[in-house]
Amino acid sequence: MDSKEIKMAILSNKLDDKKLELFLRKEFKNTIQALFNALFVLMRDPNKNSEKINNYLNKIATVINNTEEKEKLNIISKKIEDVLTRVDNHLNKKNSQEIKNILIQLRQLMILTKEKKYKKNNNTTTIILETLIYEDHDLVKLEVILNRQRDLFKPSSRKKIFADILSEYIKLDEKEETANYYFKLISLILSSNNRYHILANKEEYLQILDKAKKHNKTITIIKNKFNKNYITTTKELELRYDMSFTFPKNMNKINNYDKQTAKSQNFIKFPSITIDDEGNKCNDDAIYLAKNHDGTYTLRIDIASVPAIIPHMSYLDMQAYKRSEAIYLSDMTIPIYPEYIAYDKGSLLENNIRNVLSYIYLVDSNFDVIEDSFQIVSAKTLISNNLSYKQANILLKNERCDELSQMLKKLSFIASKLGNTNSSSVSIIDSRKMIEKFMKLPSKSISAYCKKEGIPLNYRVYQKLNEEKRRQIQTHYHNINNNPDNELLKIIEEKSSTGFYSDKPLSHESFGSNSYAKVTSPLRSYPSTINEYIIYDFIINKKYDNQTIDKWNSILKEAVPYMNERIKMNNLFCKEYEQIRAKTKILRR
Repeated sequence: MDSKEIKMAILSNKLDDKKLELFLRKEFKNTIQALFNALFVLMRDPNKNSEKINNYLNKIATVINNTEEKEKLNIISKKIEDVLTRVDNHLNKKNSQEIKNILIQLRQLMILTKEKKYKKNNNTTTIILETLIYEDHDLVKLEVILNRQRDLFKPSSRKKIFADILSEYIKLDEKEETANYYFKLISLILSSNNRYHILANKEEYLQILDKAKKHNKTITIIKNKFNKNYITTTKELELRYDMSFTFPKNMNKINNYDKQTAKSQNFIKFPSITIDDEGNKCNDDAIYLAKNHDGTYTLRIDIASVPAIIPHMSYLDMQAYKRSEAIYLSDMTIPIYPEYIAYDKGSLLENNIRNVLSYIYLVDSNFDVIEDSFQIVSAKTLISNNLSYKQANILLKNERCDELSQMLKKLSFIASKLGNTNSSSVSIIDSRKMIEKFMKLPSKSISAYCKKEGIPLNYRVYQKLNEEKRRQIQTHYHNINNNPDNELLKIIEEKSSTGFYSDKPLSHESFGSNSYAKVTSPLRSYPSTINEYIIYDFIINKKYDNQTIDKWNSILKEAVPYMNERIKMNNLFCKEYEQIRAKTKILRR
């Protein structure tokens, strides 16, 4: 029986204690999932179902007390966290005392689970390491810890952790998502600064791997890593990180570069300029400024329009989604689109007409942007100049009165006042800083607009670490010695303030914004691209209906977690690639 069938049997009182015990022996994971799902259903009416709720909470406590296997205890703790999250999102709005009492009991069960897992271990470092490995599956934090803490597997108590990881991996089915995680984890440990201590006990570990009856291909890769002279190949990195250095051959060309049927405005007579790093060929954004008859200015920020050349859900689009962001390595770049798009047909190249999304603002005579004037249009524009930051800075500093220099100086004045509410004076600022300010402007504008109008969007979130979050971290990692100076905890806290994407309009505290949706780098970052497709549907093509809202809510629910995870994996991929390349131990094949 699957978890849904078991849940229905629980709710209809067809599952007595003996049958429940039998299911726990045969289908532990499904039965635990069914128990907690049934509990959540009953919590919708806590007064009516109080007796049943207490009964199931007691049964869960009994299961925890009778369970010794760490992986089973991990399954329970994950389900407790899942129910706590679901209650916060759906039921806690009732704010009833009954719900509060159930939450207290659930948190007590979480404490009981952790105490059971760590009852034989009072070493804080080991507990934190095991929590990261078995509960969080957080490879990003583990990568930092493994390379900063060189002796993690030196104590005898921690040698067993790696043996347990290998033993668990060879039992898993190859198609399980957890198996992919363990393969990455094992490879990460064997590539880290802890490799020396692992190799010191390699015979013990190889004996475990010899018992494997599954994962023939990956087991061979893992065994080879125990060889001191092992050379990592690009094919291995591609397999481990689900990454590809090249694009399929059938992506060499697309026949029609104008897929959008939306009417475009013509800005060819009012060309914009790009300012980027010297030698950059992937230009996502351009800028234009013109003075109006009444002394105000029109500011236009042109962003390369991916939807105008690539249909959503097409093969090209799926390849970009798979990569999620361009990857910059020391000896090469892996773009999210093939080079003929990223560096040619999609790029805002000098003396070319390109499809863009134009974010247009009115600027008053004092160089203050009137943000309420904000509008977005689909357009075609001419790119008159591709400037480097160095070239732009020279033009900003010289005394020439040519049109380009004067436009740059006025743009610099406008940028100097953006976000600076206390200043009434203008100044010339560095061109890189100027472009950074202008790129934040449309991202803030579109996020505020979509939040107000209820339009689904992919938001960029950044929330700084505060005392409440620090206490949650201490509790989560079961810091039994209450040691705030533990080096692993310091690393975890440091890495806990990183940004992430969300389908909810949460705050970006670094930018001081209540919501922020990145839209300015669609050729290099799929989170920007997906927002362009949304903008085309709702704003350009005016498809503001329930069907379109439901469609994008459904897409974002799946896409946002994937992009967050993919970007983490890209980061690990880059770090390992550079680490191996620095040791001249990478072989291209």
